[in-house]
Amino acid sequence: MALRRDCMIFWNKLLRKSTPALTDLDMLEEVMPGIISKDSSYSPPQLKPTLDDYPLFEQFKTQLLDQAYQVNDLLGKYIKIHDHRLKTTGSFRSLFNKVDFEQIFNFVNDLYLEFDDKYRDIVAMRGDYPEYTKVQQTYLGCLEDYFECLFDAVKILHVIANRQNDLSKGFAKGILTLTENLDWDKKYREGIEKYRSKGSKLNTAFDKLSTEIITE
Repeated sequence: MALRRDCMIFWNKLLRKSTPALTDLDMLEEVMPGIISKDSSYSPPQLKPTLDDYPLFEQFKTQLLDQAYQVNDLLGKYIKIHDHRLKTTGSFRSLFNKVDFEQIFNFVNDLYLEFDDKYRDIVAMRGDYPEYTKVQQTYLGCLEDYFECLFDAVKILHVIANRQNDLSKGFAKGILTLTENLDWDKKYREGIEKYRSKGSKLNTAFDKLSTEIITE
């Protein structure tokens, strides 16, 4: 699957931040969700929490939006590592070439640890869930669902990178057959598709959250 250029507008548009530039797009897996088009005409309704709720409303909204920016940063790191790995170890034959599998595994492992920390941060926000507005609750649920699926893809990539690293060092316990390699590759592709499928719902929830205001 080739990475479509229209996928690159996801967090660029929503979060007004640029995702790290990718090279050789035709060589990449389609890892980013095709979330929203630039000419989208969606206009979310203005919901109305009470004025008494304003301090907490703004605090929670800021915290939730901050999570979106941080998830965007992790998504960019993931894409860079995915890109690099695909061009260096994207085939079973690469296991027999001079490739620094240990370096690639270290990259993936560091990413995995960052994702694990962020997942804990997002889940911890459930502690304030009863105080959120309905829009905030919906957004958090969508973010949790999306990030969990994205993290699952990273977990699979972590397993693949670890086994390939072991095999490159000749560790018998880490031997990876062609069949097993193909099976893990299939799981990874399915993981990518699963998290991408959550993107549209997350985008709609983000739009509603970012435009929610308090009126009398």
